[in-house]
Amino acid sequence: MRINFNSYCLSIGGGNRTILELADGLVDHGHEVTITHMGHPSYYSWYGKPKAKISSLSLDIPSRFFQKYWLKKKGITYELDQKMSEMIPECDVNVATACETVYPTLFSGKGKPYHLVQHDETIFYSDTYQKNLVNFSYDFKIKKLCVSQWITDKYGGSYIGNGVNFNKFANFGLTRDIDILMVYHDENSWKGDTTELAHRFKQLGFKVALIKDISDINLVQLYNRSKYFVYPGKDREGFGLPQLEAMRCGCIVLTTACTEYCIKDYNCLEFEWRKDTTQLTRILYGLIYEVHKDKEKRETFIQNAEETTRLYNFNKVVSRFLEATK
Repeated sequence: MRINFNSYCLSIGGGNRTILELADGLVDHGHEVTITHMGHPSYYSWYGKPKAKISSLSLDIPSRFFQKYWLKKKGITYELDQKMSEMIPECDVNVATACETVYPTLFSGKGKPYHLVQHDETIFYSDTYQKNLVNFSYDFKIKKLCVSQWITDKYGGSYIGNGVNFNKFANFGLTRDIDILMVYHDENSWKGDTTELAHRFKQLGFKVALIKDISDINLVQLYNRSKYFVYPGKDREGFGLPQLEAMRCGCIVLTTACTEYCIKDYNCLEFEWRKDTTQLTRILYGLIYEVHKDKEKRETFIQNAEETTRLYNFNKVVSRFLEATK
């Protein structure tokens, strides 16, 4: 079967990891897989060497945003959707992976169209025009493939889920010389600011690492070197890969209730997001102190988390994708 994925870009992010992992898994199943995206060819270097054939429009982020949104808001037509649709190869299954790629997927007239829904994308935007574009993309009568149960419940379609590649993410028994690991999010991010929080923990004497623009090889190593993974997300994640990746690599996870697989006091320590970083640091310090002084509790969290990850082997996602698109 010929399967094509259409992406806004392939820069670092959980949504793009899902696309690349799906493509790899489908190639391993003997399918001919292509990925068409608007970004630069170098954008996926963080992932390694994908097995699918990849083609792109070679546009950087400012160019894509300017042409896709600003020009249209000013009433100026720029056929970015048409340019992308013309690049899409002949295929049997043609998958849009975000609202920006639903239109070119349909315009191409190639293959049977699907929409891989990875989030409630209205959360990303404050601009009414952009929110409307997202809502229009959800309204099309195109079968949806959803990465989580809550997305499936909200938008309908088939649940294919999400997960981690067990061949890549694992606990390698490295020395855990980093106290706290966090993903960099800036102060305007809907995910929650982490820079100030990391600074406050450093002031308390913790060794802190903040992940930003990192390759998979280094990412897995940092997970394996870290004792605690802290994720202060403000809003619900479409699925949320970092916490699951951290669990798979043996970290104790502290997170807000932003994923459907994190279970409070079973596989993670849970806290409420707060804008006041002083108060948030105090809360997190208390949670870390309680589990740090209790070896049995630490080991139980790690064991329960590892058991949770077994339910999210990415091979299952590939199988459900094939079942939903056959």
